[in-house]
Amino acid sequence: MAVLRAAALAEGAARVSGLPQCAPDEDRFTLLVAAAELALGEDPVAAAAPLESLTVWTEAAPELAEQLQTALGLGRLPARSVGGDPARFADMLADPSTPPGLHLAVDAGPGSAARAIALWVGTGGSGGIEVAGVDGEPVDPAGTVAQSPVSLTRELVGSANGDGLRSVQIPGTRVGLRAKRLGPFPGEESWNPASASPAHLANPQAAGGEVDLGTVSEGAYLPLATYLEDLPSRWRFEAERCAACNGLSFPARGRCKRCGRLDGLSRERLGRDGGTVEAVTTVRPGAQPSEFDFQVQRSGAYDVVLARLHPDVRVTLQVTDATAGSARIGMTVNTRLRRLYPMEGAWRYGRKALLRLETAR
Repeated sequence: MAVLRAAALAEGAARVSGLPQCAPDEDRFTLLVAAAELALGEDPVAAAAPLESLTVWTEAAPELAEQLQTALGLGRLPARSVGGDPARFADMLADPSTPPGLHLAVDAGPGSAARAIALWVGTGGSGGIEVAGVDGEPVDPAGTVAQSPVSLTRELVGSANGDGLRSVQIPGTRVGLRAKRLGPFPGEESWNPASASPAHLANPQAAGGEVDLGTVSEGAYLPLATYLEDLPSRWRFEAERCAACNGLSFPARGRCKRCGRLDGLSRERLGRDGGTVEAVTTVRPGAQPSEFDFQVQRSGAYDVVLARLHPDVRVTLQVTDATAGSARIGMTVNTRLRRLYPMEGAWRYGRKALLRLETAR
């Protein structure tokens, strides 16, 4: 039988009528990255060593799978995007011969709750959830909520408590699944995320429509080639360690900032969570770089923090999912990949800080 060795749910930061929705700096891509990082943990490359493939169950553009490989550092895996057919998705989960793989799915369309799931499908192990197919009569779809890979998994995995079995069927078909909990699994705590969100994110649509991606930036221009070259550092916090002087360079530039050597450099991933805030600035409307005009129009002022991620590395991060003035020196922050600003007809992405309020001094 197939076993979910890890499973995680990521929800949008905003709320509309109680449902999670994408905040202005979230989209399908950022939700999928968040779910995958929760499932794979701090070192996704090591965690995913047994994986053989990456599959994205969504109708989104095919290049989404390639973007996810880059964001997670899993470039060696074959990746593909397939349609979000829940029956086909259920068949995959029920097939005991399904090879080890990371399966991602997302709901973030108009009128739907913004949620993404990441499932590490493997075999064996002491933890996880065992999934098998079940036969049954076709379920009348009348009066039922249309299923999707995300809602199907949420109902199946999120309800498989204790040693009991949980069964679900797809409306209008004989396709069914049965789940049995084998023990705790990575990302399990994310299936019941906090529902609170800052007041200014209560309705992210209230301040207007989507940004015009064709807008020409009037601020600092970052060429696309430079942006793409820096993605390992921008998206994954990858630094370079020098074999000659042991110096750590961040962002990675192909040259040791301590001794200047161009050879003997190895990649080293910094922890993406647990940074300590050492300085705070609140950017108020009118003081923001022009790239962030759209964000300020939607959400108002925002905080920027200088956080220490490593004894030798500090990074400047915009704070998200919090009202301006919430950040304090001494707080601990986690980071998530979010939208930064539009440039050259597309969104640019980077990591932002999420405050861990319980760590305030």
